[in-house]
Amino acid sequence: MRKLYIILAAALLVFCGCSETNEVDSEFLKDETPCLKIDGNVIHQYNPLTWQLGYKASDAEFRVHNDTMSDYYVVELNSVPQKTGETITGNLIWTSEKGVNRLNDLDFKVEKINGNGVVWLWQSKENIAVSVQIL
Repeated sequence: MRKLYIILAAALLVFCGCSETNEVDSEFLKDETPCLKIDGNVIHQYNPLTWQLGYKASDAEFRVHNDTMSDYYVVELNSVPQKTGETITGNLIWTSEKGVNRLNDLDFKVEKINGNGVVWLWQSKENIAVSVQIL
């Protein structure tokens, strides 16, 4: 019986040691350049020389796209982020090598808002980090 407890305790330690924390990347929060990261990989990042930012306050819609619209991401929220810590439901649309992708009804946590209007959003279930700018 004692051996069973030792085996169970060892299995529990291994299981707990392998679990993911699924927290927002601290480096993401330091970068003021709007970008989209999924599973820790940068999908799109704003470049002021060849990209544009769009914002429609009445729809709480944020657009980040290159000049030809071949690469982009759009964040459609239920409301404009007001404060750090709030949760806002929204949709995410983005391009990838597989075509146009869309995830609906995501709960984004507002991780940070700075004085320049940059908003950092985190969606833990899908491991999505996205930053946009209120213009």
